[in-house]
Amino acid sequence: MEFLAGLISFYLLTWGVSFFAFHDVLTGKMPGIVALGIMFVIVGIMHFAMAKKFEDAIPRNWPYKKAMNYISGLAEIAGGIGVLLPQFRISAAWGLIVLLVVIFPMNIAIAQRKPNFSRIFRLFFQPVYIGWFWWFCLA
Repeated sequence: MEFLAGLISFYLLTWGVSFFAFHDVLTGKMPGIVALGIMFVIVGIMHFAMAKKFEDAIPRNWPYKKAMNYISGLAEIAGGIGVLLPQFRISAAWGLIVLLVVIFPMNIAIAQRKPNFSRIFRLFFQPVYIGWFWWFCLA
């Protein structure tokens, strides 16, 4: 739920800034792209800053939790930066879409293991994030 709130907040902030500055850069779909980039970089950094929390979200029977956490964090940071760079935008968007699909079973597992509103809500919005990538980066 925090991711959705951050995504929408950064979108609105970037869109608002475009009225006062950076008119030539923040046109068209750029506010949505900037929001994606910022959110994925932030979440990727959190994989390192709050490693224990992210490792606890990985299902118990999966091996190499620490490595999986760090690799996914690096992928999110790289993808977040990549969508901001026109020459890497499409491949970064596809990479992050694949990452969202790959981690979906983990989100299901944690929602089953420790159900609460946020964890269950996240399951319904993973397709929204994929759609956001499609609309802002690939369409």
